[in-house]
Formats: sequence, C-alpha cells, structure tokens
Amino acid sequence: MLSRITNILVTAGLALVLLSVSVPASADRQNVFVRNQPVELEQGSVSVIHFIRLLDEPEREKVRLEGRSLLVTDQEGVDHVFLLNDERKLSEWDGALTLLGYVRRVNEETGVVDFSVTPEESEIHAGRPVLEPESVRLERSLRRPGYLKAQAGYRKIVEKIGLSSDEELRQRVDRLGQRVVMHSPLSGLKWNFDVIETDVPNALCTGEGHVLVTKGLLDLNLTDDELGGVLGHEVAHGVRRHAEIYEERFREFLALRKFRMELNYELSKDSADQDPQKLRQLQSQAGEKIKRYAFILDYLKNKQDYDQDEEEEADVLGMQYAVAAGFDPNGEARALTKLKNKSVQLFGQSYDDGSRTHPPLERRLQILEMVQKRWRD
Repeated sequence: MLSRITNILVTAGLALVLLSVSVPASADRQNVFVRNQPVELEQGSVSVIHFIRLLDEPEREKVRLEGRSLLVTDQEGVDHVFLLNDERKLSEWDGALTLLGYVRRVNEETGVVDFSVTPEESEIHAGRPVLEPESVRLERSLRRPGYLKAQAGYRKIVEKIGLSSDEELRQRVDRLGQRVVMHSPLSGLKWNFDVIETDVPNALCTGEGHVLVTKGLLDLNLTDDELGGVLGHEVAHGVRRHAEIYEERFREFLALRKFRMELNYELSKDSADQDPQKLRQLQSQAGEKIKRYAFILDYLKNKQDYDQDEEEEADVLGMQYAVAAGFDPNGEARALTKLKNKSVQLFGQSYDDGSRTHPPLERRLQILEMVQKRWRD
C-alpha cells in the first residue's frame, strides 16, 4: 500500500500533501465546525483521533493511520500522505477535509466557519434534501453498536414508564425532532422521538438516534421554538456520544488495571526471575498510565449522569442545530426558564443548586447568552 502511495506522490512530484484553505491558527475552537461539530484546535493543529471522529461515516472510511502519517483517499481514489507532529496532531487538517469533499463556508455575520459535504444536485428538491427511505436509514443505523445500545436503553425506559396516549403530542415531538436532526452530523440515521407518560418535566437521550420527552415537560406549554431548542440539546448528546463515554472509560479502566497488575507482578519477582526487557517497557509507560488510572477511577466513582462539561456542550451544539433548522436561538433558554420555575415550585430552591451533576440553570442560561453574543460579534 505504501509503495503504491509513494509512486503516486513521486509521479506527482510531491513528497507529501500540503493543502490548506487558510483557517487561522488563532481561530476560536468554538467558531470552527465540521458538520456542526466543534473543531478542537490547539495552535492550529487537531488531534488525529479527534479529526477522524469529526468525519461522517462515508468519509471516515477514506482515512487511515499508517505509523506517523494519515493517509487520505480523495474523491478520485488517489491516496495522499499527511505527516503528524510529535504529539500526533494534524496541522493540515483543513486540506485533508477538502480532499474528502468538504466545503468551507463562512457565516459573515457571526464569523463561524463550517465544513460540510455538499450534496449532489440530484439530492436537492425545492431547496430541501430528499430523505432516504426509512428502511435504508434503519439498516445503516442497526450496523452501529452505539445505536443498538441506545435502542436497548430506549426500549427499557418505554417498557417501564409507558408511552403517552396523546397521539397529537407524540406526532408533534417527532415532527420537530426530525426537523432538528436533519441539521445534525447524524442526519443519516433513523432517529426516534417520542413522549413518555410521567409528570416529571424532563427530556433524555439514551444515545444516538433515540430521544424521549416527558409529558410533564410538555405540560409547561412549550412553544415550537422552545421545544425545538430542547430537542436540539438532546440530539447533541447523541451526536457527541455522551452516553457511550462512560462505557468506554470503564473499558479503559479495566485495561489500565490489568497494566498495573502486570507491573506489580513483575516488580514483585526476584531479580533473577524478572524479564528486564518487559520490566523496562512497563516502567516506561507507568507514569502516564498510573496518572490516567487515577483520573478514570475518580470519574467512575463520581459519575451519576451527564457531567457539567457534557451538558454545556449539548447546550451549545443543540442551539446550533435548532437555529439551523429555523428555530429561535432563544428557544432553549426560554424552555430552561420555564423548567426552572417549575422545578422551584416542585422541589424548592435547592433543586437548582447544581448538585444533581448538571450545571445550575443560571449557568446554562449564561452560556447560551454568551454563545449568541459571540455569534453577533
């Protein structure tokens, strides 16, 4: 594979690809997006793993890691090499996106830079994307392990609580949810939106493709803009895989624990029985892995629900999806205000002190206001 790539590059007179569309290194990470997902920039570079996760599934299949290089297959089937720096970061990430068919767009009013794949003209009708048959989207969705886990959690909740008997409410939630999700990076999945029969005002996402709203939340008389903002928030949880992060970190904990056991076992041996090469290898990794083990252990001990960073991320991205779908950017903020008033009425002032792992509602309102101000400025 590498020899074929090398021949292509030599024929083209290039040692490696250096493409750029001039995204400033100083750009605010919250102002640069790939299909509405924020690009986490550090001095103009992007972690190669983060870069791959930003890609949609068809484009993700066209990139692969080879040692300290990222190989990108462009739309013509030609392979290109992008070198990574010592921290395994990609400086020419924007050029790689261009090769994959992403188009850079700038919102002149807000300064937001967004990279997205331009649909073919045949997929556009009256200015709106033509939806694939539901069976096609469902088949694609069911190939994703994360989707299957979310589906199982979704069904468990529905079986325990039950769906609302109000068909009009259920249809409204589904209609607005489908409108929001069309502007998310996971619009190619089959998304399920429904209403469960409980008076507790809440909305939840069990993972990609699955969102539930309680009848108690809808009893707050949310407008379409307010409900659209709430659904955008939940869709963002699914897009960013917040429900799966816990499981991934638990698996990482098991691997780190195994490493510690191997290191301790090797150190407990008499010097004559030790494997010097293996011991040196384990000790060279010990500092970073033991530090990571402590972090993961603390995370697992204290994890109860989405943490504050995840909630704040979902607020910001959810507002973007909702605004792109045509909803008022103040919709979620107004819904949060109604929720706050109802929560105080039901539970007292202590309910809003942020101790339930979510940020205090006042903090979330401040974040939404800050993002809108940045867009205006």
